[in-house]
Amino acid sequence: MINLLIVEDNKKDLNLCINYLQHLNCGINIIATQTAEDALEILSQRIIDGILIDIELPGIDGLSLAKRIRKIEEYLFLPVLFVSGTDNDYPETYKQHQNYSFIKKPFTKDVFINISKQFIEHIKKQQQTYLKNDDREYVFRHGENLIVIKFSDILYASTIERKIKLVTRHNEYLRSDISLKNLITEVNEEMFTLCSKSEAVNVKNIDRISPTDFSYKSRTIHFIDAPGITCQLSYKNKKKIENLLRKNSG
Repeated sequence: MINLLIVEDNKKDLNLCINYLQHLNCGINIIATQTAEDALEILSQRIIDGILIDIELPGIDGLSLAKRIRKIEEYLFLPVLFVSGTDNDYPETYKQHQNYSFIKKPFTKDVFINISKQFIEHIKKQQQTYLKNDDREYVFRHGENLIVIKFSDILYASTIERKIKLVTRHNEYLRSDISLKNLITEVNEEMFTLCSKSEAVNVKNIDRISPTDFSYKSRTIHFIDAPGITCQLSYKNKKKIENLLRKNSG
């Protein structure tokens, strides 16, 4: 099931979008709102797989909303489809916000359905890619050696005295050539993300999350088939990790 969020302030256009999408009959759960503020709240509370945004929103406009979405770590690659009364800025919106495509108002049923079908297929392909990512390899240089590890073997990474400790199922690698932020960028997987200020985790390998003894807010992450290996989950990142866990299990 695809959770598709529609952000459209015009009630008539919103109903048209919902009606046309329901005709696609391809496993879509439609969530609708009329403001960017409500959209951001929805994105923080549940898993969204794709978003359709009207550019001419009141208050926070559609382009500003897209910019804010791209700053949310778990939505860096969220498929975006813009709707607008003008296409003058389309090349610039594509460059800045990596949107999938653009529907110009007023749109016909055929045009809307045709572009939306392609958009839904794009989302499905992205979901399938995430499922296959266990087989992807991460390659980096460690001293004089070239290390090749599967993404499925990565458990977590942490910052220790300005160095990065990368922990896999079988080995630990201490690296002084990269920051945690850049490591996350290099690995380039939605499921490898910050779980605390100084740690990043492979969500696909999380077995369970338990309370810690030293803080009522923080949690301890335990890994599948890796007894004794743990990392920390901060309160700030708790909701994000829980959302990704639900997405991974779904």
